[in-house]
This record gives sequence, structure tokens and C-alpha cells, in this order.
Amino acid sequence: MFCVAVDDGHGMKTAGKRTPLFPDGSYMPENAYNRAVASYLMDTLKRCGFRVVAVAPGDEDTSLQTRVKRANDAKADAYISIHANAFGSGWNDASGVESWIYSKKDKDTLDAAQKIQSEVIKETGLKDRGIKESGNSLGILRDTKMSAVLVEC
Repeated sequence: MFCVAVDDGHGMKTAGKRTPLFPDGSYMPENAYNRAVASYLMDTLKRCGFRVVAVAPGDEDTSLQTRVKRANDAKADAYISIHANAFGSGWNDASGVESWIYSKKDKDTLDAAQKIQSEVIKETGLKDRGIKESGNSLGILRDTKMSAVLVEC
């Protein structure tokens, strides 16, 4: 059975990973968004017959090494990491979706990223910011043994 490792980005208390302040002084941690998207994704994948591994369950920060190990140990066939991109420290009109992969030379991963990116753009109507190579800068993409895509929603 095809297995997908799903990563809901940062923990609830990861410093700086939140929206700018709302008018009432509150904010939304990035993980609140990431976790909701990951939950919908995992439910849909299970309903379609995929095996799913949540590599960072719960609200606590889970190290990148632990996330990678869980996916690799599960022998996942694909890895999807969900994030909410931000620009600057305040609200602005920056928008769009971009997907990150380790290298565009990996045709299976590039194909997966193109399909994910295309569907997210189609369903959200957001600007297509493209697929980008991370090289060695993102350990999640570098150290997993399967096709891995990090989506900045």
C-alpha cells in the first residue's frame, strides 16, 4: 500500500511562526493553519486507500531529525510538509503558493511537486509562485529517502 508521510510544519509554540497581530492583539500560530490542512489531507488520503504517517503529531515542536526518521522508518513513498508562507512582519498584499523540492533533477519528485502545486493553485485560486529547489538548505527535503515536497501555502 502506498504510504504518504504528512508533516504539519512547525509546532504551536515555534517562535515567530505566526500571523501578524490582528486588530484585537491576538494572532494565529502557523501550526493552527498547518494542522487543519494536514488533517484534511490525511483524512482524504486514508479515504482513498493510502497509508498515512503523521510525522509530527500533537502541538509540540518535533525536531526535523525525528520527522525524517519517522518517515524513513515507515518506508513512506512520499512526504508532504505543509507550511503557511509569510512576508515581512505585518499584513500586506503578498500572496501565492510555492512548493519546494530538493532538486529538479529528481524527476519523480518534480512530477509530484508539479501535481501538488497545480491542484493547490486550481483549488485556491492563489498566485502560482512556482516550484523551487532547496538544495541543502531544507533538511526535510535533503534527508528523506522518498520524494518530498514542502508546500508554502
